[in-house]
Amino acid sequence: MSNMFFPHSPSLTLFFCFCLFFSFSYAHYKHHENPTCDCATAHNNSHEKIPTKARNSPPALNSSQEIPTKPSNSAPAHNSSHEVPTKPGNSSPAHNSSHEVPTKPGNSSPAHNSSHEVPTKPGNPSPAHNSSHEVPTKPGAHNSSNEVPTKPGNSSPLNNNSHDTSTRHNNFIGCFHKVYAFGDSYTDTGNANLVGGLKENFTRTSSSSEKSNNGLCDGHLMVDFLCDALKLPHLPPFQSTSVNFTNGANFAIAGSTILPKQDFLTQKLTSLFWKGIPLNFQTQIDWFNKLKQQMGCTDNNGKSCKTELENALFWIGSVGVSDYARIQGSSLSTRWLTQQSVQQVSRLIEAVLQSGAKYIVVQGLPPIGCLPLHISLCPVKAALDHMGCAAAVNAAVMVHNQILQRRLEKFRRLYPNCHILYADYWNAYLTIKMNLQKYQFEEAFKPCCGAVEGPLNFNLHSLCGSPGTVKCNNPSKFISWDGIHLSEAMNQKVTDLFLNQGFCQPSFSELVKSKSGM
Repeated sequence: MSNMFFPHSPSLTLFFCFCLFFSFSYAHYKHHENPTCDCATAHNNSHEKIPTKARNSPPALNSSQEIPTKPSNSAPAHNSSHEVPTKPGNSSPAHNSSHEVPTKPGNSSPAHNSSHEVPTKPGNPSPAHNSSHEVPTKPGAHNSSNEVPTKPGNSSPLNNNSHDTSTRHNNFIGCFHKVYAFGDSYTDTGNANLVGGLKENFTRTSSSSEKSNNGLCDGHLMVDFLCDALKLPHLPPFQSTSVNFTNGANFAIAGSTILPKQDFLTQKLTSLFWKGIPLNFQTQIDWFNKLKQQMGCTDNNGKSCKTELENALFWIGSVGVSDYARIQGSSLSTRWLTQQSVQQVSRLIEAVLQSGAKYIVVQGLPPIGCLPLHISLCPVKAALDHMGCAAAVNAAVMVHNQILQRRLEKFRRLYPNCHILYADYWNAYLTIKMNLQKYQFEEAFKPCCGAVEGPLNFNLHSLCGSPGTVKCNNPSKFISWDGIHLSEAMNQKVTDLFLNQGFCQPSFSELVKSKSGM
């Protein structure tokens, strides 16, 4: 058997072993050439990195990247604390040492700044809704473009080619046959004088000007120019006993206050141009109710007079101008005064609306910090802003106007059939102040009538009409009449901006169109 398979020849044995080895080697090679699955293959497939789409992969964590919040959430739209805004970068308007008291025209006076800075646009709702709404800042150190402020709510500038700022009498003739006015010395046509409230020097000033009817101006007030535009007689003061009120009445009281009587006794507040304690604003509401009784109103709300009152124009002038000066040096805060002032205006608006009024114009406050009265009350020059105005007072006025506009929005929602306009006194005033030449003025700060001392010709203890005070030859070149009140020329130009240049929101022309049924 062994001889059959394994012959004894050495060569044959060697050949047979070689063939057997070759067969096993070939079989092993073919086995690895066509694998079915083994641990090595399974292991490699389980770790294979299959690429995913970039948009599905989460971003790498970056500790510096926070989830962005909505811009509207970064600050509340309405700050219930009503804090007085200060200038960016300054903790208080009082800490700006670079602002000097304005000097004569031609010198380094803020009134004659060639940069002609542009005040904030009246079309914007209020400083509270725009963090850039502060006391207007300079666009640049030197602005050679002399840019003119734009109309409220419009992107185009006012017409530079027209220098006619007189009231256009033909626009509104016959629209209203009655006007009822409220307010302070900027609107009063004689009530304070008739009740014996004015000090003697103001009474003497009144007799020296044929056109002046309240002793606090060299001529006509805004409400007078309003009546001219409507082709109505000038409004008689309600305290007048020699006239009727066929075409309306004026309830405004110069120097009237929202401050309680007790504050004048405990806080030692100044009465400015009043003898003793001035009348409260509530007096004007009482007078209005008294007139309604005289008109034959048989009920407290005036329902029986509704038809007559709803066709009249109600003009609510400035409220609180004198009070901002009175509280200087007292423990009363401007924030408190601002809230009280707007509350008083609100009560007045509500009173006329409930009586049937449908057409109401409500004035905001002008930048009274630019009046010599408030500039003189600044404890240090550093308390003045870049325009030379009392920064803290103007900041408070901005908050006043902001809150007032929000209140007017509420009244519009409550009385959708009524037309309630906001007269943007702030921007109307600054539009003129920043463009003196365009509006034919030469002096933005100094009063026409006042003391002949100091850089502003103003002395709180020696007001216009007092011994030693003098009057200028041409009041029409002055914005200020006596350092507290405006000149007739300024009143006329502001009235034109209100009635004809879109500085009421909505515009006065829209109110007229609605009244006329156009």
